[in-house]
Amino acid sequence: MQPGSKPWRTVAIILGVLLVAAGVGLNESGVEVGRLLFIAGIVVIALVVIAAVLPRNQPQPVTPPSDGGEHTLKAIADRWGMDLQGTHASGIVKGRSVVVTASKDAFRLQARAARALDMGLTVMRGGKPPGDARKEYTTGDSDFDTHYCVRVDERSRAEKLLTKQLRKHLLTAHASLDDRGAELWVPLCGADELMAAVRLGCKVAGELDRASPKVRSAQGLEQTRETWLDYAQKHKLATSDTPLSMWGTVGGLTVQAIAVRDGFKQFHFEVKADFPEALGRGLMLKPASSATQFDRSSAPIGHPAFDKVFVLAATAELDAARLMGPETRNKLLELRDSGVQVRTSDEGMWAWIGFNRSNCHHVPESLDRMVEVATRIVANHKRFCS
Repeated sequence: MQPGSKPWRTVAIILGVLLVAAGVGLNESGVEVGRLLFIAGIVVIALVVIAAVLPRNQPQPVTPPSDGGEHTLKAIADRWGMDLQGTHASGIVKGRSVVVTASKDAFRLQARAARALDMGLTVMRGGKPPGDARKEYTTGDSDFDTHYCVRVDERSRAEKLLTKQLRKHLLTAHASLDDRGAELWVPLCGADELMAAVRLGCKVAGELDRASPKVRSAQGLEQTRETWLDYAQKHKLATSDTPLSMWGTVGGLTVQAIAVRDGFKQFHFEVKADFPEALGRGLMLKPASSATQFDRSSAPIGHPAFDKVFVLAATAELDAARLMGPETRNKLLELRDSGVQVRTSDEGMWAWIGFNRSNCHHVPESLDRMVEVATRIVANHKRFCS
């Protein structure tokens, strides 16, 4: 309650009247202090009267843009070269994937982490997420813990992630965090204010990227981590414990393996092997439809075992068989039989691999086999399509 509001004026006037009355009484009794009390009461009453009649500066209400934020959204899209589609702008800002969406009364801003974490992280302002039974993690920062609720699969992993700088950034915004990065809500505003919010979102996501490598890996991935470290050392790959990942170059191809969280302490792995250059042949390999065995977008390749489980196509029909010859197709079948779900495009190969605690070598071995297949495809491209 602010001084000068009606309840305060009432209390002050009563106090002033009491002081005046006491002063008059004491003064008539010959007590010297009575005069001082009388003067003090008169001063209090006078100040209250002056405060009541003087005009007070009222904050001017912020008028949101009348166009629903579209003009503001266009301004930031132009500023950073983002793709603008109606009330949705997306693109790369300061080297980071950013998406901004305008709604009726606010902007929703997402800034992605460089690699999605595998922690089951949820940081929300104002209270715990509905339906989340995980215990709350507190940072020990009373101001932050008052405003934000933190949930994570393993509470000990959050300690080094929620740095002082990260908490400081979050306290200046209405924001949330998860494994993918940061999300901010900004009332409809002008371009300068939204640009500042985008920069803040990038800072928050950047702090996640800086802090996450210092977080130990998930307990369930510790044995897998040791195997990956051995493989990474052999091939001189970079590694990270959070998210558990390794990346670099193997056999002239850019590769990456990363752990992806599916649910509470549950994971799978995603593995990539990119071609040195895009093939430009419209190459597409994907699993055949599980609903209908030969429900496909292209003709069978003429390899019965392969055609049963894969759809293979290219812009020029002959290119599909040339780029993936019989030996290459057999290697792909071996990968699939080992539990590796492979897809291929002009850019390279991608695979989904289930988490098997009893086989920590599955990902490194599969990555080697993917590199072998990808190298064959590149060689066939040079031989038949150059």
